[in-house]
Amino acid sequence: MARLQREAYGRTWPNWSINLDYHFGGYARSTPELERFAAEHGVERVYVAKMLYGILDLARRGAFAPGTRVVAVVTGQPSTPVDA
Repeated sequence: MARLQREAYGRTWPNWSINLDYHFGGYARSTPELERFAAEHGVERVYVAKMLYGILDLARRGAFAPGTRVVAVVTGQPSTPVDA
């Protein structure tokens, strides 16, 4: 990622990270816990649920300072309809 930042912007930013702790068994895999989370929050059950679960878990663990703005980017169209 640092190389891509340097190539695109000529510099890197230290205020981001990639966390690999919330894979729930690997690529496209899920667990009953993740399935429950996705159903409870009405989100796509694998990729979006993994990201949001991880962000919320990190927040509960105090990984973000109070007042920190967290941006979660969801790309693509949801495969699970969500009521507006």
